[in-house]
Amino acid sequence: MIKGKGKPAVFLGLLTLLTFLVAACSSEPATATPDMEAMVEAAVAAALVDSITPTPVATPTAIRTPVPTSTFTPVPTANPTATIASQPIPTNTPSKPPVSELTTREIGIKFLENGELEKAIQSFSKYIESHPVDLTSLLLRSDAYRASFEFQNALDDLNIALGIPLTSLIPEATRNQESDHKKDLFAVIGLLSFELDLLDNAIRNLDHYLDVDVKAITASEAASYSETQKSIQWLIDGNGYLDTGLYRGAIENFTTFIECSWNGKPSSTYLSDLIYPKGCGHNNYHNNIFLDYSEAHPQGSHPVGYYQRGLALKGLGEVEKALVDFKQVIELDSNNSRKYSQKAYRQKGAIYGGLGQHERAIQDFDEAINLDPEHAGTYANRGLTYYKLAQYERAIQNYDEAIRLNPEFGYAYYHRGGAYKAISDSEAAARDFAKAKELRD
Repeated sequence: MIKGKGKPAVFLGLLTLLTFLVAACSSEPATATPDMEAMVEAAVAAALVDSITPTPVATPTAIRTPVPTSTFTPVPTANPTATIASQPIPTNTPSKPPVSELTTREIGIKFLENGELEKAIQSFSKYIESHPVDLTSLLLRSDAYRASFEFQNALDDLNIALGIPLTSLIPEATRNQESDHKKDLFAVIGLLSFELDLLDNAIRNLDHYLDVDVKAITASEAASYSETQKSIQWLIDGNGYLDTGLYRGAIENFTTFIECSWNGKPSSTYLSDLIYPKGCGHNNYHNNIFLDYSEAHPQGSHPVGYYQRGLALKGLGEVEKALVDFKQVIELDSNNSRKYSQKAYRQKGAIYGGLGQHERAIQDFDEAINLDPEHAGTYANRGLTYYKLAQYERAIQNYDEAIRLNPEFGYAYYHRGGAYKAISDSEAAARDFAKAKELRD
Protein backbone atom coordinates (compact mmCIF):
# COMPACT_ATOMS: atom_id res chain seq x y z
CA MET A 1 0.00 0.00 0.00
CA ILE A 2 1.50 3.31 -1.04
CA LYS A 3 1.25 6.13 1.47
CA GLY A 4 1.62 9.87 1.19
CA LYS A 5 1.82 12.35 4.09
CA GLY A 6 0.20 9.87 6.44
CA LYS A 7 -2.98 9.38 4.39
CA PRO A 8 -3.85 6.33 2.24
CA ALA A 9 -2.97 7.04 -1.38
CA VAL A 10 -4.41 5.33 -4.41
CA PHE A 11 -2.30 2.63 -5.99
CA LEU A 12 -1.96 3.87 -9.54
CA GLY A 13 0.41 5.07 -12.19
CA LEU A 14 0.96 8.60 -10.90
CA LEU A 15 3.98 7.40 -8.97
CA THR A 16 7.38 6.68 -10.39
CA LEU A 17 8.04 3.20 -11.81
CA LEU A 18 10.28 2.22 -8.92
CA THR A 19 7.71 3.15 -6.30
CA PHE A 20 4.97 1.31 -8.22
CA LEU A 21 7.01 -1.86 -8.62
CA VAL A 22 8.05 -1.97 -4.99
CA ALA A 23 4.41 -1.76 -3.96
CA ALA A 24 3.35 -4.34 -6.57
CA CYS A 25 6.05 -6.86 -5.67
CA SER A 26 6.24 -6.49 -1.88
CA SER A 27 3.88 -6.89 1.03
CA GLU A 28 5.65 -4.01 2.76
CA PRO A 29 4.41 -0.40 2.45
CA ALA A 30 6.24 1.78 -0.03
CA THR A 31 6.71 5.53 0.21
CA ALA A 32 5.79 8.07 -2.43
CA THR A 33 8.55 10.00 -4.07
CA PRO A 34 8.78 13.57 -2.65
CA ASP A 35 8.02 15.28 -5.93
CA MET A 36 4.87 13.25 -6.37
CA GLU A 37 3.36 13.71 -2.90
CA ALA A 38 1.17 16.63 -3.92
CA MET A 39 -0.20 14.67 -6.88
CA VAL A 40 -0.85 11.67 -4.65
CA GLU A 41 -2.72 13.88 -2.20
CA ALA A 42 -4.81 15.22 -5.06
CA ALA A 43 -5.51 11.69 -6.23
CA VAL A 44 -6.69 10.66 -2.78
CA ALA A 45 -8.98 13.62 -2.49
CA ALA A 46 -10.31 13.05 -5.99
CA ALA A 47 -10.97 9.40 -5.22
CA LEU A 48 -13.18 10.22 -2.25
CA VAL A 49 -15.20 13.28 -3.31
CA ASP A 50 -18.68 12.81 -4.68
CA SER A 51 -18.12 14.72 -7.88
CA ILE A 52 -16.08 12.00 -9.58
CA THR A 53 -17.73 8.82 -8.37
CA PRO A 54 -18.45 6.61 -11.41
CA THR A 55 -22.08 5.85 -12.09
CA PRO A 56 -22.71 2.11 -11.56
CA VAL A 57 -23.35 0.13 -14.71
CA ALA A 58 -26.62 -1.70 -15.06
CA THR A 59 -25.05 -5.16 -15.24
CA PRO A 60 -22.82 -5.98 -12.25
CA THR A 61 -22.04 -9.35 -13.85
CA ALA A 62 -19.43 -7.58 -15.98
CA ILE A 63 -17.21 -6.88 -12.99
CA ARG A 64 -14.46 -9.31 -14.00
CA THR A 65 -14.56 -8.51 -17.72
CA PRO A 66 -11.79 -6.32 -19.19
CA VAL A 67 -12.95 -3.22 -21.02
CA PRO A 68 -10.92 -2.53 -24.18
CA THR A 69 -9.63 0.97 -24.84
CA SER A 70 -7.40 2.71 -27.41
CA THR A 71 -4.72 0.61 -29.04
CA PHE A 72 -3.54 -1.25 -25.96
CA THR A 73 -4.69 -4.85 -25.69
CA PRO A 74 -4.84 -6.44 -22.22
CA VAL A 75 -2.81 -9.62 -21.89
CA PRO A 76 -4.94 -12.76 -22.00
CA THR A 77 -5.42 -14.40 -18.63
CA ALA A 78 -4.93 -18.10 -17.98
CA ASN A 79 -8.43 -18.71 -19.37
CA PRO A 80 -8.09 -18.09 -23.14
CA THR A 81 -11.82 -18.51 -23.69
CA ALA A 82 -12.72 -15.46 -21.61
CA THR A 83 -14.67 -12.89 -23.58
CA ILE A 84 -14.10 -9.15 -23.60
CA ALA A 85 -17.08 -6.92 -23.05
CA SER A 86 -17.82 -4.28 -25.61
CA GLN A 87 -19.97 -1.98 -23.46
CA PRO A 88 -18.77 1.64 -23.25
CA ILE A 89 -17.16 2.90 -20.06
CA PRO A 90 -19.76 4.80 -18.03
CA THR A 91 -19.18 8.53 -17.79
CA ASN A 92 -18.81 10.18 -14.42
CA THR A 93 -21.81 12.04 -12.99
CA PRO A 94 -21.93 14.19 -9.90
CA SER A 95 -23.98 11.68 -7.93
CA LYS A 96 -23.36 11.24 -4.22
CA PRO A 97 -22.63 7.60 -3.30
CA PRO A 98 -24.33 6.04 -0.30
CA VAL A 99 -22.33 6.50 2.87
CA SER A 100 -22.24 2.75 3.47
CA GLU A 101 -20.58 2.12 0.09
CA LEU A 102 -18.02 4.84 0.63
CA THR A 103 -17.26 3.40 4.04
CA THR A 104 -16.82 -0.04 2.53
CA ARG A 105 -13.94 1.16 0.38
CA GLU A 106 -12.38 3.13 3.22
CA ILE A 107 -12.66 0.10 5.50
CA GLY A 108 -10.95 -1.97 2.81
CA ILE A 109 -8.07 0.51 2.75
CA LYS A 110 -7.69 0.19 6.53
CA PHE A 111 -7.71 -3.61 6.30
CA LEU A 112 -5.08 -3.46 3.57
CA GLU A 113 -2.87 -1.16 5.63
CA ASN A 114 -3.17 -3.53 8.60
CA GLY A 115 -2.31 -6.57 6.51
CA GLU A 116 -5.79 -8.12 6.86
CA LEU A 117 -5.86 -9.08 3.22
CA GLU A 118 -8.91 -11.34 3.09
CA LYS A 119 -11.07 -8.72 4.79
CA ALA A 120 -9.66 -6.03 2.50
CA ILE A 121 -10.56 -8.10 -0.57
CA GLN A 122 -14.09 -8.63 0.73
CA SER A 123 -14.55 -4.91 1.37
CA PHE A 124 -13.24 -3.83 -2.03
CA SER A 125 -15.33 -6.52 -3.74
CA LYS A 126 -18.48 -5.24 -2.05
CA TYR A 127 -17.78 -1.72 -3.25
CA ILE A 128 -16.97 -2.94 -6.77
CA GLU A 129 -20.32 -4.72 -6.96
CA SER A 130 -22.02 -1.34 -7.38
CA HIS A 131 -19.00 0.46 -8.92
CA PRO A 132 -17.56 -2.09 -11.38
CA VAL A 133 -15.31 0.44 -13.14
CA ASP A 134 -13.99 2.20 -10.06
CA LEU A 135 -10.28 2.40 -10.85
CA THR A 136 -9.16 2.97 -7.26
CA SER A 137 -10.95 -0.07 -5.83
CA LEU A 138 -9.78 -2.34 -8.64
CA LEU A 139 -6.15 -1.37 -8.13
CA LEU A 140 -6.39 -1.70 -4.37
CA ARG A 141 -8.06 -5.11 -4.62
CA SER A 142 -5.40 -6.21 -7.09
CA ASP A 143 -2.73 -5.19 -4.60
CA ALA A 144 -4.47 -7.22 -1.87
CA TYR A 145 -4.75 -10.24 -4.17
CA ARG A 146 -1.09 -9.93 -5.11
CA ALA A 147 -0.03 -9.75 -1.46
CA SER A 148 -2.12 -12.92 -0.87
CA PHE A 149 -0.29 -14.63 -3.77
CA GLU A 150 -3.59 -14.86 -5.67
CA PHE A 151 -1.79 -13.82 -8.82
CA GLN A 152 -4.53 -14.71 -11.32
CA ASN A 153 -7.12 -12.61 -9.50
CA ALA A 154 -4.64 -9.75 -9.25
CA LEU A 155 -3.95 -10.01 -12.97
CA ASP A 156 -7.67 -10.04 -13.79
CA ASP A 157 -8.21 -6.80 -11.89
CA LEU A 158 -5.26 -5.09 -13.58
CA ASN A 159 -6.48 -6.11 -17.01
CA ILE A 160 -9.81 -4.46 -16.19
CA ALA A 161 -8.01 -1.38 -14.85
CA LEU A 162 -6.03 -1.16 -18.08
CA GLY A 163 -9.26 -0.38 -19.93
CA ILE A 164 -10.30 2.43 -17.58
CA PRO A 165 -8.88 5.89 -18.31
CA LEU A 166 -7.09 7.71 -15.51
CA THR A 167 -9.47 10.62 -16.03
CA SER A 168 -12.22 8.51 -14.41
CA LEU A 169 -10.30 9.12 -11.20
CA ILE A 170 -8.59 12.43 -11.91
CA PRO A 171 -10.51 14.42 -14.54
CA GLU A 172 -7.64 16.86 -15.02
CA ALA A 173 -5.06 14.10 -15.68
CA THR A 174 -2.72 14.98 -18.54
CA ARG A 175 -1.74 12.82 -21.48
CA ASN A 176 1.67 12.19 -19.92
CA GLN A 177 0.08 11.09 -16.65
CA GLU A 178 -2.22 8.73 -18.54
CA SER A 179 0.82 7.30 -20.33
CA ASP A 180 2.69 6.82 -17.04
CA HIS A 181 -0.37 5.13 -15.57
CA LYS A 182 -0.60 2.66 -18.46
CA LYS A 183 3.09 1.86 -18.59
CA ASP A 184 3.12 1.12 -14.86
CA LEU A 185 0.14 -1.19 -15.32
CA PHE A 186 1.92 -3.00 -18.15
CA ALA A 187 4.99 -3.42 -15.95
CA VAL A 188 3.11 -5.02 -13.07
CA ILE A 189 0.97 -7.16 -15.41
CA GLY A 190 4.27 -8.43 -16.81
CA LEU A 191 5.46 -9.42 -13.34
CA LEU A 192 2.18 -11.15 -12.51
CA SER A 193 2.30 -12.99 -15.83
CA PHE A 194 5.74 -14.25 -14.86
CA GLU A 195 4.40 -15.52 -11.53
CA LEU A 196 1.69 -17.42 -13.39
CA ASP A 197 4.28 -18.94 -15.75
CA LEU A 198 2.80 -16.98 -18.66
CA LEU A 199 6.27 -16.17 -19.94
CA ASP A 200 5.34 -14.99 -23.42
CA ASN A 201 2.73 -12.69 -21.89
CA ALA A 202 5.33 -11.33 -19.48
CA ILE A 203 7.62 -10.31 -22.32
CA ARG A 204 4.73 -8.94 -24.40
CA ASN A 205 3.72 -6.64 -21.54
CA LEU A 206 7.27 -5.41 -21.10
CA ASP A 207 7.20 -4.61 -24.82
CA HIS A 208 3.95 -2.70 -24.26
CA TYR A 209 5.63 -0.82 -21.44
CA LEU A 210 8.37 0.35 -23.81
CA ASP A 211 5.87 1.25 -26.53
CA VAL A 212 3.46 3.38 -24.51
CA ASP A 213 5.38 6.61 -24.98
CA VAL A 214 9.06 6.59 -25.82
CA LYS A 215 9.50 10.13 -24.51
CA ALA A 216 8.15 9.11 -21.11
CA ILE A 217 10.68 6.30 -20.61
CA THR A 218 14.16 7.02 -19.37
CA ALA A 219 17.25 5.26 -20.67
CA SER A 220 17.69 3.45 -17.36
CA GLU A 221 14.09 2.19 -17.43
CA ALA A 222 14.51 0.94 -20.98
CA ALA A 223 17.74 -0.85 -19.98
CA SER A 224 16.03 -2.37 -16.97
CA TYR A 225 13.24 -3.88 -19.01
CA SER A 226 15.57 -4.97 -21.77
CA GLU A 227 17.56 -7.02 -19.26
CA THR A 228 14.39 -8.31 -17.66
CA GLN A 229 13.15 -9.51 -21.06
CA LYS A 230 16.49 -11.23 -21.58
CA SER A 231 16.11 -13.03 -18.24
CA ILE A 232 12.65 -14.29 -19.09
CA GLN A 233 13.92 -15.41 -22.49
CA TRP A 234 16.57 -17.58 -20.80
CA LEU A 235 13.75 -19.26 -18.92
CA ILE A 236 11.66 -19.73 -22.05
CA ASP A 237 14.61 -21.22 -23.95
CA GLY A 238 15.44 -23.50 -21.02
CA ASN A 239 11.88 -24.80 -20.92
CA GLY A 240 12.03 -25.46 -24.66
CA TYR A 241 15.14 -27.58 -24.26
CA LEU A 242 13.62 -29.35 -21.25
CA ASP A 243 10.42 -30.24 -23.10
CA THR A 244 12.39 -31.82 -25.95
CA GLY A 245 14.75 -33.76 -23.68
CA LEU A 246 17.79 -31.63 -24.53
CA TYR A 247 18.83 -31.44 -20.90
CA ARG A 248 22.29 -29.92 -21.34
CA GLY A 249 20.87 -26.94 -23.19
CA ALA A 250 18.16 -26.59 -20.54
CA ILE A 251 20.71 -26.65 -17.71
CA GLU A 252 22.82 -23.99 -19.42
CA ASN A 253 19.88 -21.61 -19.82
CA PHE A 254 18.50 -22.17 -16.32
CA THR A 255 21.98 -21.67 -14.85
CA THR A 256 22.37 -18.39 -16.69
CA PHE A 257 18.93 -17.31 -15.48
CA ILE A 258 19.88 -18.12 -11.88
CA GLU A 259 23.28 -16.45 -12.01
CA CYS A 260 22.25 -13.38 -13.96
CA SER A 261 18.81 -12.46 -12.75
CA TRP A 262 17.20 -13.90 -9.67
CA ASN A 263 19.62 -15.51 -7.25
CA GLY A 264 19.46 -12.94 -4.48
CA LYS A 265 22.67 -10.93 -4.42
CA PRO A 266 25.44 -11.53 -6.97
CA SER A 267 28.80 -12.76 -5.76
CA SER A 268 31.17 -10.02 -4.60
CA THR A 269 33.72 -11.52 -6.99
CA TYR A 270 31.53 -10.63 -9.94
CA LEU A 271 31.16 -7.05 -8.75
CA SER A 272 34.75 -6.39 -7.73
CA ASP A 273 36.59 -8.15 -10.54
CA LEU A 274 33.93 -7.64 -13.23
CA ILE A 275 34.01 -11.37 -13.92
CA TYR A 276 30.50 -12.38 -14.82
CA PRO A 277 28.90 -15.72 -15.70
CA LYS A 278 28.77 -16.61 -19.35
CA GLY A 279 26.00 -14.76 -21.15
CA CYS A 280 25.53 -11.92 -18.69
CA GLY A 281 27.42 -8.90 -17.47
CA HIS A 282 27.31 -5.60 -15.64
CA ASN A 283 23.95 -4.52 -17.06
CA ASN A 284 22.24 -7.70 -15.90
CA TYR A 285 23.08 -6.98 -12.29
CA HIS A 286 22.31 -3.28 -12.31
CA ASN A 287 19.35 -3.12 -14.69
CA ASN A 288 17.30 -6.21 -13.90
CA ILE A 289 14.07 -5.70 -11.97
CA PHE A 290 14.16 -9.27 -10.73
CA LEU A 291 17.53 -8.73 -9.11
CA ASP A 292 16.47 -5.38 -7.68
CA TYR A 293 13.46 -7.10 -6.16
CA SER A 294 15.61 -9.82 -4.60
CA GLU A 295 18.15 -7.40 -3.16
CA ALA A 296 15.44 -5.24 -1.64
CA HIS A 297 13.50 -8.23 -0.31
CA PRO A 298 15.80 -11.23 0.29
CA GLN A 299 12.82 -13.54 0.87
CA GLY A 300 11.55 -12.63 -2.58
CA SER A 301 14.18 -14.63 -4.48
CA HIS A 302 12.22 -16.77 -6.89
CA PRO A 303 12.65 -20.57 -6.90
CA VAL A 304 11.67 -21.12 -10.53
CA GLY A 305 15.20 -21.32 -11.96
CA TYR A 306 16.35 -23.85 -9.40
CA TYR A 307 13.25 -25.98 -9.80
CA GLN A 308 13.47 -26.11 -13.58
CA ARG A 309 17.20 -26.85 -13.49
CA GLY A 310 16.51 -29.59 -10.95
CA LEU A 311 14.12 -31.21 -13.42
CA ALA A 312 16.75 -31.04 -16.16
CA LEU A 313 19.44 -32.53 -13.90
CA LYS A 314 17.05 -35.31 -12.88
CA GLY A 315 16.30 -36.03 -16.53
CA LEU A 316 20.01 -36.24 -17.21
CA GLY A 317 20.48 -38.68 -14.33
CA GLU A 318 22.52 -36.28 -12.19
CA VAL A 319 20.22 -36.84 -9.23
CA GLU A 320 22.55 -35.65 -6.48
CA LYS A 321 22.83 -32.23 -8.14
CA ALA A 322 19.09 -32.25 -8.72
CA LEU A 323 18.51 -32.82 -5.00
CA VAL A 324 20.66 -29.79 -4.20
CA ASP A 325 18.49 -27.63 -6.45
CA PHE A 326 15.23 -28.99 -5.04
CA LYS A 327 16.44 -28.29 -1.50
CA GLN A 328 17.24 -24.72 -2.58
CA VAL A 329 13.70 -24.42 -3.92
CA ILE A 330 12.29 -25.41 -0.53
CA GLU A 331 14.53 -22.88 1.20
CA LEU A 332 13.43 -20.06 -1.12
CA ASP A 333 9.75 -21.04 -0.86
CA SER A 334 9.78 -22.05 2.78
CA ASN A 335 6.11 -21.18 3.33
CA ASN A 336 5.05 -22.69 -0.01
CA SER A 337 3.53 -19.35 -0.98
CA ARG A 338 4.44 -19.88 -4.64
CA LYS A 339 3.53 -23.60 -4.58
CA TYR A 340 7.06 -24.65 -5.51
CA SER A 341 7.95 -26.40 -2.24
CA GLN A 342 5.19 -28.97 -2.68
CA LYS A 343 6.52 -29.78 -6.16
CA ALA A 344 10.11 -29.95 -4.92
CA TYR A 345 9.15 -32.42 -2.19
CA ARG A 346 7.44 -34.61 -4.79
CA GLN A 347 10.55 -34.60 -6.95
CA LYS A 348 12.80 -35.37 -4.00
CA GLY A 349 10.55 -38.25 -2.99
CA ALA A 350 10.72 -39.71 -6.49
CA ILE A 351 14.52 -39.44 -6.54
CA TYR A 352 14.98 -41.08 -3.14
CA GLY A 353 12.54 -43.80 -4.14
CA GLY A 354 14.60 -44.45 -7.27
CA LEU A 355 17.72 -44.68 -5.13
CA GLY A 356 16.08 -47.30 -2.92
CA GLN A 357 15.89 -44.93 0.06
CA HIS A 358 12.21 -45.65 0.62
CA GLU A 359 11.82 -44.32 4.14
CA ARG A 360 13.40 -41.03 3.04
CA ALA A 361 11.10 -40.96 0.04
CA ILE A 362 8.01 -41.39 2.23
CA GLN A 363 9.12 -38.46 4.40
CA ASP A 364 9.20 -36.22 1.34
CA PHE A 365 5.88 -37.51 0.03
CA ASP A 366 4.39 -36.83 3.49
CA GLU A 367 5.63 -33.23 3.30
CA ALA A 368 4.24 -32.83 -0.20
CA ILE A 369 0.82 -34.13 0.90
CA ASN A 370 0.77 -31.82 3.91
CA LEU A 371 1.31 -28.89 1.56
CA ASP A 372 -0.99 -30.14 -1.20
CA PRO A 373 -3.45 -32.82 -0.02
CA GLU A 374 -5.34 -32.81 -3.33
CA HIS A 375 -2.55 -34.09 -5.62
CA ALA A 376 -3.43 -37.62 -6.71
CA GLY A 377 0.03 -38.42 -8.07
CA THR A 378 1.70 -37.93 -4.69
CA TYR A 379 -0.57 -40.55 -3.08
CA ALA A 380 0.12 -42.93 -5.94
CA ASN A 381 3.88 -42.51 -5.59
CA ARG A 382 3.72 -42.94 -1.83
CA GLY A 383 1.59 -46.01 -2.40
CA LEU A 384 4.26 -47.47 -4.70
CA THR A 385 6.91 -46.75 -2.08
CA TYR A 386 4.90 -48.60 0.58
CA TYR A 387 4.48 -51.46 -1.89
CA LYS A 388 8.25 -51.71 -2.28
CA LEU A 389 8.50 -51.90 1.52
CA ALA A 390 5.98 -54.77 1.40
CA GLN A 391 3.47 -52.66 3.37
CA TYR A 392 0.64 -53.61 1.06
CA GLU A 393 -2.31 -52.41 3.14
CA ARG A 394 -0.79 -48.93 3.36
CA ALA A 395 -0.09 -49.02 -0.35
CA ILE A 396 -3.76 -49.81 -1.05
CA GLN A 397 -4.90 -46.97 1.21
CA ASN A 398 -2.78 -44.53 -0.76
CA TYR A 399 -4.02 -45.83 -4.10
CA ASP A 400 -7.59 -45.52 -2.79
CA GLU A 401 -6.98 -41.84 -2.09
CA ALA A 402 -5.34 -41.28 -5.48
CA ILE A 403 -8.36 -42.84 -7.23
CA ARG A 404 -10.78 -40.82 -5.10
CA LEU A 405 -9.05 -37.65 -6.28
CA ASN A 406 -8.77 -38.86 -9.87
CA PRO A 407 -11.21 -41.65 -10.80
CA GLU A 408 -9.57 -41.96 -14.24
CA PHE A 409 -6.07 -42.60 -12.83
CA GLY A 410 -5.10 -45.79 -14.64
CA TYR A 411 -1.64 -45.92 -13.03
CA ALA A 412 -3.24 -46.08 -9.56
CA TYR A 413 -5.67 -48.86 -10.57
CA TYR A 414 -2.85 -50.94 -12.03
CA HIS A 415 -0.59 -50.69 -9.00
CA ARG A 416 -3.44 -51.16 -6.55
CA GLY A 417 -4.20 -54.34 -8.44
CA GLY A 418 -0.61 -55.41 -7.81
CA ALA A 419 -0.99 -54.70 -4.10
CA TYR A 420 -4.24 -56.70 -3.94
CA LYS A 421 -2.51 -59.55 -5.72
CA ALA A 422 0.29 -59.45 -3.14
CA ILE A 423 -2.23 -60.02 -0.33
CA SER A 424 -3.96 -62.76 -2.33
CA ASP A 425 -7.15 -60.84 -3.07
CA SER A 426 -7.33 -62.10 -6.64
CA GLU A 427 -10.87 -60.83 -7.28
CA ALA A 428 -10.02 -57.22 -6.37
CA ALA A 429 -6.75 -57.49 -8.30
CA ALA A 430 -8.52 -58.67 -11.44
CA ARG A 431 -11.05 -55.86 -11.14
CA ASP A 432 -8.32 -53.22 -10.91
CA PHE A 433 -6.25 -54.69 -13.73
CA ALA A 434 -9.33 -54.66 -15.97
CA LYS A 435 -10.07 -51.06 -15.07
CA ALA A 436 -6.47 -50.02 -15.77
CA LYS A 437 -6.63 -51.73 -19.19
CA GLU A 438 -9.94 -50.01 -19.95
CA LEU A 439 -8.49 -46.59 -19.17
CA ARG A 440 -5.36 -47.30 -21.18
CA ASP A 441 -7.35 -48.39 -24.24
